[in-house]
Amino acid sequence: MELSLYLAKVWGLFIVIITFSMMINKKQIAKMYHLAKEEGMLILMGMLSLVVGILSVLSHNIWVSSWPTIITIFGWLALLKGLMFLFFPDAARRQLARCKSGTVLMLIGFLLGLYLVYVGFLA
Repeated sequence: MELSLYLAKVWGLFIVIITFSMMINKKQIAKMYHLAKEEGMLILMGMLSLVVGILSVLSHNIWVSSWPTIITIFGWLALLKGLMFLFFPDAARRQLARCKSGTVLMLIGFLLGLYLVYVGFLA
């Protein structure tokens, strides 16, 4: 449970900060998409996502009917994103292009991040 609370704080703060900054400054999304056009940056982004995903999944692969599952899902999503960026870069670019104006996804992520922050710090 201690690890779950720690990861709730880490993932929650990370997601809240990233999604909030992107909702406020839409230019950041365009800059990320532009960076992803560069093969080297896409590989680097994939490697970072892969490391975060592997660390998260290996340390916290908990499937219960409660909030720790959200942490597990974020870990698996990071792992899958890393694999996609590394093995299917063209598909990753197409997916990023579709998400350029993903305000609804960012809002959902922001709310999930807030929930994890609440659970991690206050529950």
